Parts: sequence; C-alpha cells; structure tokens
Amino acid sequence: MKRPLLHLVALLFATQTAAFSAQTVDKPAPRFTLAISEKHEGITPTSRNLLVTEKNISSAIVTESGCPTLRGWYNVSVVHDGVLMEETDAVRRIRKVREDHAPCHGSLIKRETKTGESMQFPLNITGLYDVSKPGTYEITVSKETDPDHPEKSVTIKSNTITIFVAGSIKGDVKK
Repeated sequence: MKRPLLHLVALLFATQTAAFSAQTVDKPAPRFTLAISEKHEGITPTSRNLLVTEKNISSAIVTESGCPTLRGWYNVSVVHDGVLMEETDAVRRIRKVREDHAPCHGSLIKRETKTGESMQFPLNITGLYDVSKPGTYEITVSKETDPDHPEKSVTIKSNTITIFVAGSIKGDVKK
C-alpha cells in the first residue's frame, strides 16, 4: 500500500511541475539599451526636448517598421519635486492608439540598426507634460522589447535626467 501511495505522490508532483513550467514563458534578452540627454539646439526657452538614443546590443540587425514602431513608442515618466506627474490627455491619446493597434496613416517608418550602432530620436517633453512650473523634474524613458507580445516583453529603462526650472524672482516681473 505504501508503494502505490508513493507513486501517486510522485505523479502528482511531476504533473504540477510540468504544469508550472508550461505556464512560464522565456523572455528573450533585450536587443537594445536606452539613454536620454537634453537637446539644446534649436529650441525655445519654454520648450524641453530630449534626445533618445537607442543602441542595438544584439548580435543581429534590428528592424522595425510601420505600426510596430508606433506601438513601440517610448513611455515617459516625469517626476516633479518628488511626485510622479499624472498622464496628460496627449499621453493618454498616444497610449490608446498603441493599445488599440490602430492602423498606421501617412508614411511607414522603417528602421534598421546594425549591431553596436545607435539611432537617435527627438522627443518633445513639452508636448506631453507641462514642465514650466518652478521646481525639479526627473525624466526617465522606457520601452518594451516586444509590445505585440507582452508575455515575452521586458521593459528597458533609460538613465534619468534632472531638469531644474527656476521660479521668478520678486521684483523681476515686468508690468
């Protein structure tokens, strides 16, 4: 009687282990890194622009085109004086387009990046968040490695940059 019970317990354990391993999905190694810097040339004093650098760290050419490029758009996190800013309507609209897998309109973008090469993209923060109030802003950009397959995707985060916006000085305001 002990032997059949032992076999039954072993069979149950093996079944649970197989079911658990069938549920886990291997996530591939990230193909890129992200870095951001503030872009200073050609901007007005009230606008804030970033330069996002995406570097291919895989051993193959990375190709993205059309809608996957839009769905793989960067997520932007802005913290103002230690408090995470709420998403604006502009950010919510972009997120909705990505989540709905809306059809692309206009020209289709095709990007190819060889191993070790980088591509740079401007990102207008002012168009997404109000970063004009006095204080300290911490901005981080992230991107999913596989936005069409979230179960396999890994979130890649950039460095965080800090921008200080000075307040007006008393007596400095012109009437």
